[in-house]
Amino acid sequence: LFIAAGMIYKYRAVIAAKFGRRTRKAASMAVLTRTRIFVGVIILFVVHSLIFTGSLSEYVFGKGPLIPGPEAHDQHDHGQHNHNHNHNHNHQEHPKKQEQKQEPKIMSKLITFSSPPDAQHLLMPEPMRYTSAGADSICILSADIELDADFSGLPFGDDEKQIILSTLDELRDTLADRDNARIANPKYRATLHIERTAKPEDDEEVVAFERIHKLPDDIPKGWNEAYELQVSPQALRITSPSMFGVLHAFKMVHQLAVAAEPKSTDHPGTCIAIHLAPLTIKDKPFYSHRGILVDTGRTFLEVPFMKKIIDGLALLKMNVLHWHLTDDQSFPIESKRYPLLHQKGAGWLGSIHNRFEQEKGRIYTQDDMREIVAYAKTRGVRVIPELDMPAHARSWAQGYPEVVTKCPFYLAGADRLPKGTYIATIPLDVTKQETYDMIEGLLEELVEIFPDPYFHLGGDEPPFGCWNEDREQTGRAQALGIQTPAGLSYLTYFRGKVHEITRRVMPDRKVVLWDEAVDYITKQEKDFTVIHCWRGFTNPIDGAKEGYPIIMSYGWYLDMLFGRCTKWTECYTRDFLYQTFTWELDKRMLFLGGEACAWELTQYPSISHESDVSSVNRRFDDRVWHRLVVISEAYWRQQGAKGKDMNNRSTIKEIAARATAALTRLQKAGVDAPDFNYVEMADANHVY
Repeated sequence: LFIAAGMIYKYRAVIAAKFGRRTRKAASMAVLTRTRIFVGVIILFVVHSLIFTGSLSEYVFGKGPLIPGPEAHDQHDHGQHNHNHNHNHNHQEHPKKQEQKQEPKIMSKLITFSSPPDAQHLLMPEPMRYTSAGADSICILSADIELDADFSGLPFGDDEKQIILSTLDELRDTLADRDNARIANPKYRATLHIERTAKPEDDEEVVAFERIHKLPDDIPKGWNEAYELQVSPQALRITSPSMFGVLHAFKMVHQLAVAAEPKSTDHPGTCIAIHLAPLTIKDKPFYSHRGILVDTGRTFLEVPFMKKIIDGLALLKMNVLHWHLTDDQSFPIESKRYPLLHQKGAGWLGSIHNRFEQEKGRIYTQDDMREIVAYAKTRGVRVIPELDMPAHARSWAQGYPEVVTKCPFYLAGADRLPKGTYIATIPLDVTKQETYDMIEGLLEELVEIFPDPYFHLGGDEPPFGCWNEDREQTGRAQALGIQTPAGLSYLTYFRGKVHEITRRVMPDRKVVLWDEAVDYITKQEKDFTVIHCWRGFTNPIDGAKEGYPIIMSYGWYLDMLFGRCTKWTECYTRDFLYQTFTWELDKRMLFLGGEACAWELTQYPSISHESDVSSVNRRFDDRVWHRLVVISEAYWRQQGAKGKDMNNRSTIKEIAARATAALTRLQKAGVDAPDFNYVEMADANHVY
């Protein structure tokens, strides 16, 4: 209208001049009209620009654009932050804003406010690289976290996408429940951008690892668990070469997010916030194999409890559940081919160490085992089964005595030991074909349930005295050309026969054996065997020199017996492989990682009375989690204590603060972890 009025005046002057009636006044009016037109156009241009870019609404109303323009989504909403903390703030003072405008796929804007002066991130395990570029806190509305539109086109398989989506739903629920934090403002949405990166073909360690171990891509194996997480006021960005890195990034968001108060009149209440943003985390594990052994061959752990253990492992970025299925005291797994194994062998002894009572007859059905394996997969955790043999087979004898060695005098002598002593073990009869037929049948059943490329077959603590007492077996051994009396020759013969079975039943898998196997393993087994070291730190060195992949457990026992770490500081600092890190690349890559071992621990509160009259707390949750939180960092960061002065009290307090936060997160996830006492749980046998 302004321009139209000016044009009427302009044409009026022209018409008057044309008909010869132009006067001095008309000429002056024409000049004035042109000036009005020019000024009017300038004013309208300025008003339009201010409204559409949001500058006017920011400075006048303290809000975003009244009408979103094409660049509205690319701007960092610092209006609230500037208003509260610096009235003279302007856009030239934030060069980072110009960088943020270049970021692609920006689809959201989040509430920001200044981080509290005491803000810190209590992360466990600590990431490899962490960079915080600012002092802002960013609110995340948990219910509004949404994947951007590109996710459907990412190169993830359908199963992987489903796992990512379900894990994201759980993350939303977890954040929503955290201290009941809420801000009801649907305008702010946290967009999650996920990008899958290519395999790092130029990384010599990755190339060597793949060449040596040949593990499939559908399991977590170290390099494919790497991820980068970027947190900015526009979006959460995750890049990783696999689903497993994405899951780890979700866990990091879980650790970073805390309840906070923006203290803003526009956004009252509390929210879930990430402090000290924008920030970037680039992370990957040092060890590819980071696990715990659980022992159901002695105590029965219910299926929901097993799932809680898996939840805890996932939160600590551990990727292996080593399931010690059977032992002398119990055969608790269903076998449809040999049903007497579980019908008569499940919990047959009724106790552990002859003192703490256990319920007889409880088993895992094959569907139970499948359920646990499937659940672990959704958490990025492998399940490696162990069927211990040829020793630790006393439970086999309850239903099928014909496949087990007969040594009554050996057992009578062993069982006369004081109550509380470890129950004597008896081995399989290595000379009977029935033994190997049963082993093959069991493996055929179990490989269909456990798809992992590793299968643990025990091989520890062979009782030669029991073998030597069985005269009939000795005669058969001599007929087969096995050297007598019983010794390594029995084990070598047994391993050769079992190797033939494993090549038939699971040709694409490797067998894991306890470190005694280094002394008796056959040459043809070398390329298909992983050595699990438990007796000391010299065994892994010897095994690696022979070319065997190595898993280390010595020093990380969580029960009260051999090779334990009693104090959490011991668990954190132990590194029996340190001397191998200077080895040539191919030898160094043989060291897969470590497993903490939770032998003979119970689901429910239990106090067992040992042969030395001591009282021992065997409850799993009490003995495991306060040590496993620091072990998880040791496995993730190539021994977490490297470069840290563990004699410095402030260093110990810093680690303890992060461990305390980790235990709190476990508790909120439903894991019955104990509170953390950073001074020490000094005595592993103390009933705490």
